[in-house]
Amino acid sequence: LLAGFLPMLALFWLPLRPREERKQIEAMPSASRPRTGGLGIRFQTSDTVPVLLTLLLVCGLLWVGRVPGDLDALYGSWERENRCGRIERIRIGRDGTILWDDVAGGLARGRYRIGGNRLDGPLLEVEVLEGQGSGPCAWATAARRDRYYEVDTERLIFRKEREWPFRKIAPLTNR
Repeated sequence: LLAGFLPMLALFWLPLRPREERKQIEAMPSASRPRTGGLGIRFQTSDTVPVLLTLLLVCGLLWVGRVPGDLDALYGSWERENRCGRIERIRIGRDGTILWDDVAGGLARGRYRIGGNRLDGPLLEVEVLEGQGSGPCAWATAARRDRYYEVDTERLIFRKEREWPFRKIAPLTNR
């Protein structure tokens, strides 16, 4: 929203022609008329700096707001020993679903989306739809489990839980 709003804000930096001046300009021969934009805005040399600064700011915000990376490495089944000392597995599907289970019988399913930005990195935003199990490591129903992550072909690391990385046990084969 901010990136889309800033170019409109830049228009306020540019001087708009009063009605009387427009009438005088329309009476001039076309060769001697000042250069104008499509909105009746007269561009002057002093307008170049604010316009360029606004364009650079918008481009910078668009660059920062884009999450880089290929998501193919994220899809599949992952396993780790968590901080509770239990083996847990997650399966991340291409269709936006995520399944979780652990050796103690905990089960959960939910949906996810990828958010984040270039400065913080990709963010796995998980909404748990159904969860069962007990203990601090089980996924509870109607909970959020949002984690910034790093992934390569063999490891999935949630930044909050760097000490307990996941390892890939099966890639997702269905495309």
